[in-house]
Amino acid sequence: FSVKDSIVKTLNFSDIGCLHGCHQTFIWYVESRLSQQSDEMSNRTRLFTFNITQAKTIPTTSPTTSTMGTSVTTIPSTSAGAPCFKIGEVSKIANVKAIVACSYLWINWDPPQINRKCLPHITYQINYMVHIPGLKAINKSACNNITQHHCYTPLVAAWLGYDITYQIITWYKQTTSPIKTIRNRFTSKILFKPQALKNCTTDINFQQQYVQFVCVKEMVCKTRINYCYNFYLLESDLATTPRKFHIKNTTVMRISFNQLRYGTVYYWFANAAKSSQSSITSENTTIEKFYLPLRNISGTGNTSVTMVPSPPSNSPFATAFILVFLLSIVLILSCVKACKQARRWDRKISTTTSHLSLRELPPLPGVNL
Repeated sequence: FSVKDSIVKTLNFSDIGCLHGCHQTFIWYVESRLSQQSDEMSNRTRLFTFNITQAKTIPTTSPTTSTMGTSVTTIPSTSAGAPCFKIGEVSKIANVKAIVACSYLWINWDPPQINRKCLPHITYQINYMVHIPGLKAINKSACNNITQHHCYTPLVAAWLGYDITYQIITWYKQTTSPIKTIRNRFTSKILFKPQALKNCTTDINFQQQYVQFVCVKEMVCKTRINYCYNFYLLESDLATTPRKFHIKNTTVMRISFNQLRYGTVYYWFANAAKSSQSSITSENTTIEKFYLPLRNISGTGNTSVTMVPSPPSNSPFATAFILVFLLSIVLILSCVKACKQARRWDRKISTTTSHLSLRELPPLPGVNL
């Protein structure tokens, strides 16, 4: 079910296929997207459940007859039949969840478990305070006098990296005599952190000799904040100190083969930050792994590879080996040249003698054959 510009959806029993004689348990959750055509989805909320059961069939006449009344479908409530209590004994809200997503503060909670016949009027109000070091705290309110169990309010980009203390005020109004109103407060704190990254991949391009790290923003938000993205590269061992790279306004980073070692395993991860110097970052992405081989088979495309030269070595053994290898090549070329010259002389001699043949000589005088 989709809704626009709202996070409330009302469904009839027929909308969920719960018709006459329905007895089912339903599970539901919510996720958001930029538009109905967008494939980019937010993370899901936690799962919620509810039950719809059929009440027992009650006879409308004497029990001896077979005429039965119409069955009634009801939604049971664990608190609807509770006795009325004193106004000071009301329960509080529960399961409070708060997140910061797309520069909004989202809060939802479960309502108090009370008998609504005793307290039919329950409303909520959200107050929050932004703590900026060295300045006076900024006080704000949102969702005043609401009856739903959730609230969301926009946050200013300048507040990024600061703590936000939020407070949910529950107002209870007793309509029976004496009429009385009380309130309960729930207070907690959340950090306004940068939007995290997800779905990271590694692309090794052997033709152009670079490795590309690609991540996707966790959400596509209408309210855009220009983050700085940190990429961390570790060589061979996760315990080593990572190299850190700062990229602005893009979630893609390339690194040349010249900055890497061949035949080595690498690990990398990324996060988003307010700025390149800020210590306030989002959660780290999952750790990705890749291997840069010494040699590869030639091909085409991004997955294609060309012969990758081994890195030069400055050791004296390597230098001596290279000199011996070059001298061997010179000797081999000299032998090949000498062999070719000898073949040419053989062909010349055979050409010179090939026209000679034995000729018949006249017999000597006086000699009878």
